[in-house]
Amino acid sequence: MSELAPAKPKVKTRSTAYPNISLEEAIKAVTDLRHAMGKGPYSRESAAQGMGHSGLSGAGAAKVAALVHYGLLERQGNTYRQTDLAETIINPLNDDEKDEGLRRAAATPKLLQHILSDFQGQSLPQRLDAILARTYGISDKAAPAVAKITTSSLEYAGLLKSGVIDGEAGSLPVPEHQRARADGRPIGWAHSQTKESPLIQHIILPKSGITVIFPASVNYRLAMGEFAATLKSLDNEASTPMADDQPGTPESPKEKD
Repeated sequence: MSELAPAKPKVKTRSTAYPNISLEEAIKAVTDLRHAMGKGPYSRESAAQGMGHSGLSGAGAAKVAALVHYGLLERQGNTYRQTDLAETIINPLNDDEKDEGLRRAAATPKLLQHILSDFQGQSLPQRLDAILARTYGISDKAAPAVAKITTSSLEYAGLLKSGVIDGEAGSLPVPEHQRARADGRPIGWAHSQTKESPLIQHIILPKSGITVIFPASVNYRLAMGEFAATLKSLDNEASTPMADDQPGTPESPKEKD
């Protein structure tokens, strides 16, 4: 009896990042948060509570993440603050400013950026869920719900009318803290000139020039600012000259223990 060849492991396609609530729901959530706790800063748990959750439950944490996706919250170290984009939507000077803010918010999540660019001026596919699963790596189970969130958000922002994507939607500006280059890395990140493994990436810290190498699996966490405080501290410390490196500065005597 011949032996069966071992099955080849399935390669899982990385999912394009997407918010788990619609833009309309996100606007209501950030408005509730503003009324409850102001512009911030606040911790992730406090932000979740300000939006009506008892604590940092799965739903509360996911809603905070969704507001970051839409560019309505930005992370600063371990805290969150409402963005200028959120301000233009919550307290607009006029209807035009609010409409532009909604369009920008809808164009900020990575998945919606791709949809607007790929189908600019075209009809949105009727089987959007299948497109999301096959092209953008969304799981088959999540794809129908994500398709509804995508369609609802684009319609709410006025970017999808009668089933057709706005012809200029792909050129909408994205909030600066959310911008990314064509290769998916945020602006300011270095692009390796070597044949770098797709599983390994790096950034160059701006002050010190130190190269930080990291696995691609933490790329999104870096983009969301999870390690911002640590990297900033490292960059500042490494770029500060030692006493021996400063001309004309005598060495301080070492204290005895």
